[in-house]
Amino acid sequence: SIRGMGIRTIGNYKYADYNIGVTSSDRKYNDFFPGIEFNGWVNFKPLGNTDGRYGVLKVGGGLNAGRKDFSYNVIGAYISYKFRKFAIESEYAISNGSNGNTGLTRNKAQGVYTTLSYNLTKKLQVLARYDLFDADRTCSGKKSSEYTAGINYFIKGSALKIMLNFTHRKSDYEKSSNRIMLGTQFIL
Repeated sequence: SIRGMGIRTIGNYKYADYNIGVTSSDRKYNDFFPGIEFNGWVNFKPLGNTDGRYGVLKVGGGLNAGRKDFSYNVIGAYISYKFRKFAIESEYAISNGSNGNTGLTRNKAQGVYTTLSYNLTKKLQVLARYDLFDADRTCSGKKSSEYTAGINYFIKGSALKIMLNFTHRKSDYEKSSNRIMLGTQFIL
């Protein structure tokens, strides 16, 4: 949901993959070139030569840095491991300002998520997820967390699936809430 005019290069190799680009820092195309933004992510695959015999491990990190009215950056770290029917993935990010889908902000945010999943069959998967987001590390009362349990039914792999999730949300600034979400994913 984030737009930026620029150039990007993507590569996927046995021991590493990358996604690196340079774009304009404008999100609404109001200015021709208000500033420059760098987006880069690299994953390393230490088990890349084992043909999945010991699972698939990815360890990576990235940087989003730019300038529009002021300088901002987001640094992230990622790890995932898949072995047979089991998968776990986790990501942590910390920012000193950002330029996302809600616009440019000086907030010093941070967040982490961890997802565990298990494939009961080729078409049915159960999962659990934990999310923690701190909208501004310099202020108290800006944290929210979510606990999710879900089921995915794959009709045609990840290209066509149905998802059912129950999420409990706790927040420093809003009343705790529960929600049930039913969704579909369709990828061409």
